Amino acid sequence: MKYAFRVVFRLTSDGVLSSEKQFLEFTAEHDGTPLKLSSGTKGSTIDECDRFSISGRDFHSAEEADRAAESVRQSLLLYSARARIGIDLGQSSLRAFGMSAYGRALVAKQVGAERVLEDHLGITVYEAEPPPAFVRMNMSGKATRPAETLTAALAGSVGKVRFLSRKAETAAGLYALSHFVGRAPARFLLLFIALEALFQPSKRSAKVQAHVDALTELTTKNTDLSNEERQAISSAISFLRTDSIAITGKQLAATTLKGELYDSLPPDAFFGKIYKIRNDLVHRGVMDPEQLHALVGEVDRFVADVVARHVH
Repeated sequence: MKYAFRVVFRLTSDGVLSSEKQFLEFTAEHDGTPLKLSSGTKGSTIDECDRFSISGRDFHSAEEADRAAESVRQSLLLYSARARIGIDLGQSSLRAFGMSAYGRALVAKQVGAERVLEDHLGITVYEAEPPPAFVRMNMSGKATRPAETLTAALAGSVGKVRFLSRKAETAAGLYALSHFVGRAPARFLLLFIALEALFQPSKRSAKVQAHVDALTELTTKNTDLSNEERQAISSAISFLRTDSIAITGKQLAATTLKGELYDSLPPDAFFGKIYKIRNDLVHRGVMDPEQLHALVGEVDRFVADVVARHVH
């Protein structure tokens, strides 16, 4: 049994490809693997699409096909950085949809194929024979609200309320922009940054300040270190004069949202939860996509409530 793979991706408008062909065959220089770039819609040329796939076939195992697909995926990410364009590989996102065995059989009959598979962004490894047709759902929804809700809200606030500070206004702007970010990881991080824009860490006690001064002096007098090393360490130590992000965030949440619950947790505990997720993602590269997708809506409500309370 032979296996095949495809890596499906979308390009932003500034990176759309130009070709009147439906596919281009090429070879990986490293190991001679034959690959194919295809337009994302059957019967359409490459320059008519913003969705594409890179595919390979005739692998002896699913593991071999998956390794080749992963190499393609990483090369696409590198191309994104080198060409400075956006590539959507479904990064750390949930699959858009899934079909039951009955659903696959029904759709296969409708499109006249022996079998069909879901056309997901990212990597799909599958048995090469019989060749499947790939299908995807094209639908969109729109949530509307009466225009009068906007005019009524503005009528009650124009000339009456202002943000407490420039930091609060910045946080509100970042929160508003977060709704234009499609992927949950990116939206989560932008929401957290909006929250950080409000942080004003408190100074630690005089005893702590004195200890930090002593550490700084000890560092500056250490001749075994270079000037650059002493400056870097002294700069890092200086941040110990004020409370950490964790403490500051918990205090902000507890004082601003007293009595509220988020994901069944008090505000300070909820902040601690999302702070750990943020650290795991940013500093360790670790993320649970399902957890993040399930939580991002509650993070949105949490940040919105904090922002909305920073007006007078």
